Amino acid sequence: MVDNSMDEEMLRARGQVVAQAFQQSLGITPEHKVLEIGCGVARVGRELAPLCKEWWGCDISSGMINIAKERTAHQDNVHLLTLERSALDEIPSDTFDRVYCHTVLMHLNQATIFNYVQEMRRVTKPGGIIFYDGLNLLTESGWEGFTWELEHYQGRETLPIHYSRYSTPQEMQRYAEKANLDILFTNETWACVQIICTRHPDDCMPEEEEATWRQQAAQEIDLAPLSEMYERLDTLTAGFLSKHNQ
Repeated sequence: MVDNSMDEEMLRARGQVVAQAFQQSLGITPEHKVLEIGCGVARVGRELAPLCKEWWGCDISSGMINIAKERTAHQDNVHLLTLERSALDEIPSDTFDRVYCHTVLMHLNQATIFNYVQEMRRVTKPGGIIFYDGLNLLTESGWEGFTWELEHYQGRETLPIHYSRYSTPQEMQRYAEKANLDILFTNETWACVQIICTRHPDDCMPEEEEATWRQQAAQEIDLAPLSEMYERLDTLTAGFLSKHNQ
């Protein structure tokens, strides 16, 4: 539903676009252990797993995890967890080289978002890279989405579970800062705010060394694939829809 995929073929194709963007932008290598928070049916993870050493997916929905297990049964380096609550209690600290949370936080309240950002820091190895995103209230497309949902669900006592909340870049950056993460890049150009940050390898590092380390960490990151990802998804979807309509 969220991905707009009409069938398995389209789901895999769209998942591959996102997986390639993450692999390129976050510098994921075959030696990396990667975690996705809110993995759903492993739309992205199924395609990303061949590009890393281990791919771990977690979700609070046991139904989603069961489908993900079916879709990744042929992949030996895939591990899936059902979360008991909105936290990563089952995962030890300092475990992953890369952690990402894509199109998930927009469905959560502010306290839960911040808790997940803190948890991302805890389970990431020192020097590891973290990505998360949220709908951007300050863009025109973001505002259009906000007003559409406002009008569509106005007057309802109970909102659907997929109801989206909208954030600002400043809010999403604040979570990282208060979780003691170093922000490498913020992408504000699309309907989503994208935050790429890192867990500092040494809280007592001298200032000059820290500047050098930050520069080196930023060199591992390439925003272009993430910025182009949405355009590629739109083009791909248009092609599938045209084929389906014929």
